[in-house]
Amino acid sequence: MIFKTKESNGLILFNAGKGNDFIAIELLDGHVHYVIDLGDGALRIRDIAKSRLNDGKWHSVTISRPAPKKHTLAIDDNATVILSEGSNENLDLDGILYIGK
Repeated sequence: MIFKTKESNGLILFNAGKGNDFIAIELLDGHVHYVIDLGDGALRIRDIAKSRLNDGKWHSVTISRPAPKKHTLAIDDNATVILSEGSNENLDLDGILYIGK
């Protein structure tokens, strides 16, 4: 997905499901945070950009799970990878997908 904004904070994407499972992409203090909970507690990944992304320019955001416990956040081709430690591997979502405006 791509976005541009001058706002420092906002919700870009959100979906929730059974139990505690949810996925969110947030903008906090000008930085993108990818937050996911597979039922074992939330895992937060922050972008590695040195400058804030609320600069009114277009930025690309890509999230992926190339393996059940491997989570990736890429902003403008700069990726951050984190491994989750919980026992759950499934993201059970059944809510309405929210995409910010």
